[in-house]
Amino acid sequence: MAAVAKHLIGLILGAALGALMVVALWFVLQGVMYLFDADHVRFRAPIFVLFLPLIGGFYGWKFGPFVLDSGGPIASDVRGLWGGSVAARAFIAGPIAWAVLVLAFIWVFEPDPFYSGLNRLRGDRAALLAKLLIFPPLAVGAIYWVFTQIRGKK
Repeated sequence: MAAVAKHLIGLILGAALGALMVVALWFVLQGVMYLFDADHVRFRAPIFVLFLPLIGGFYGWKFGPFVLDSGGPIASDVRGLWGGSVAARAFIAGPIAWAVLVLAFIWVFEPDPFYSGLNRLRGDRAALLAKLLIFPPLAVGAIYWVFTQIRGKK
């Protein structure tokens, strides 16, 4: 693999990890505010939180070739994931794409149960969103597994 490709893979993974950290921090803070009945309080995040994806991307760019060349478990997982079968790649990418599409649909079109978009997810709406995100990929995976287990006579 070319050195630039290793840098780019590190950049993408580092930026994604930084963005996941921002999202996780936001959800944790919102959950804590909800538990203490402080929903009306405006939370002001430190400015460095917004730079976490950039910082993660920088360190990913810097250490990506080292991690991918080391032959450790991370490198073998990355190589094994994209070198595997189409079904294995679909098993990983499918639920992620489904979650992004569902969240984008709710954010853009604000259907009836989510009339305020993703801003006010509490109680039944949060449970409905979790069901929408989790159940369809699980059902498709279960159906695929059943079809792979059923074999005709040869």
